[in-house]
Amino acid sequence: ESFRYLEHPLCPGTGTGSRLDRYENGRLLSSEKLGAPSGNLVILYLKSAWFTFSSVRRRRRDIDLFVGASNISCGAAQLALPKKKAGIVFVSIDFSPRRFSNPVLNGIFRLADRLAYRWATAIWHSYPDATTLKPYARKEKCFETLHGNNFRRIVRKPFAERNRFGLVHLGSVAPFAHLEDVFAAVRLLKSRFPAISVDVIGEAADPAYMKSLRQKAVDAGIADRVVWHGLIAESSAFERILTGMGVGLCLYEMTPDRYSWYQLPGKVFAYAACGLPSIVLDKSGPAGRRGIEANNIGMVTSLDRLADDLARLFVDPDLHNSLAENSARWASQFDWHTKFDKYLALAGGPQPKQGDNR
Repeated sequence: ESFRYLEHPLCPGTGTGSRLDRYENGRLLSSEKLGAPSGNLVILYLKSAWFTFSSVRRRRRDIDLFVGASNISCGAAQLALPKKKAGIVFVSIDFSPRRFSNPVLNGIFRLADRLAYRWATAIWHSYPDATTLKPYARKEKCFETLHGNNFRRIVRKPFAERNRFGLVHLGSVAPFAHLEDVFAAVRLLKSRFPAISVDVIGEAADPAYMKSLRQKAVDAGIADRVVWHGLIAESSAFERILTGMGVGLCLYEMTPDRYSWYQLPGKVFAYAACGLPSIVLDKSGPAGRRGIEANNIGMVTSLDRLADDLARLFVDPDLHNSLAENSARWASQFDWHTKFDKYLALAGGPQPKQGDNR
């Protein structure tokens, strides 16, 4: 009935103020604006921990379940809450063997991580094999649940009604997404497949890179085939675009230092829910390759084979349709409603009533 949402308390790197929203029975009742982050990284983390501790401490009698996306905030909440009064969920969004280059900061982070894993009622991961990557993780507490989709809400178009030659990139526009290579492939294929196009949903952090990327589309002679949507934050809006396309692009080249090396990128879940097979790189990381191949929901390619593999998909509509159907079938198990009810129950939260689709 009551829910408080603290958005990024003094989060480093956001550059904007945070806020604390209060909901009662699904309605927003109040919103308290907080300060913008300032100071060095150590000071910011200390301020964040203190803010979480003091906020939770003041409201400790009203809290049944605390969900935190930081091991430090989970530790602060544990100290602020009465013992055994409330459940604590640690949302472990990503994994990297070295979070900070500074060894002192990295050591503090690892200690906080170990304590959060020990204290939390449950840990929600976005990556598989958490107990292998973190030996101190207890299997009975860990659940891979964070990636999901709006499968029930999305109206998927029949395969015959889509532009199956339409490529779409959803996410950050950066060199590691290899959109330049996509443009080169489109240039090679446009005479064979006149309907081929690229929709780019996202924006670049560097305006100069975005400008150079647009120029590369012009230089490749495919500017009229590229649609630049910019950032679309509302999922229902970009889902309407995805359901009319044919192939989802996830051409990230990863190394063990990058988070997505250890998990299937979140955009694949969105693509699949819209009925799109995904194209991933052979250098995307073992988890990504394994997820695509084991579930038969797309293709693993390399940059020098990209054009050939796209052509192989385009000339074989039966294969293309089969991958699309497999993708939607696989995505059905990750609907947010189903996942949320299931894992909230594991954390000791209230059970939804029969037929309640909150």
